[in-house]
Amino acid sequence: MDSAVAQLLSDPTAAQQNADAFQRLKPVCSQLLYRRSDAQQLQQCLNELHRTLADVPPRGLVRCYDYVTYPLLFMLDGIAATRTPTAAPHTASSNGASSSAVSLAVPAMKNDRAAESMLDGMLLLLERVGSSLEVDQVLLLLQRLVAVLQLTPEQATEEIRLKSLRILATALQPPNLPQQQQQQPRQPGPLSQSYTA
Repeated sequence: MDSAVAQLLSDPTAAQQNADAFQRLKPVCSQLLYRRSDAQQLQQCLNELHRTLADVPPRGLVRCYDYVTYPLLFMLDGIAATRTPTAAPHTASSNGASSSAVSLAVPAMKNDRAAESMLDGMLLLLERVGSSLEVDQVLLLLQRLVAVLQLTPEQATEEIRLKSLRILATALQPPNLPQQQQQQPRQPGPLSQSYTA
């Protein structure tokens, strides 16, 4: 946290870019969950989100990632919940145990076009932020994505399933490492050495 504050203080341009990104994303993101019951209105709002995500600089998107994904993760839960009769989202508690949680209902995710549009928005966001995400952010997305990936062809369209796989692949891309780290040869570990008695 201190390093983030120091970075913002040392680079006023970055602070302005982050503020600009938030101001552009706030109007559309704040409306996403309000429109959760009407598939047509939600899809229009998601289309606006796509346009905004395409225009906001990646640096600003990285700083606003959690804000943008907050409603999108509820929608991701909604895709699975509206397509499976007994779907109950699971979250990990602080001690790592899995427990059922009450999720915000997003009935509009029953509509295939609205669900596909949300997945397109999530994919665009991931493509724009690249590998700048923290491990916890990726894990949270993957935990929510599992339920959608488990849907059968009878429960979800091929497009929903393919877009979910593209999100998975994009989220799992390795981080961009400096050239030095990429070129260092990997040292064999103790398990890769052969043992002879």
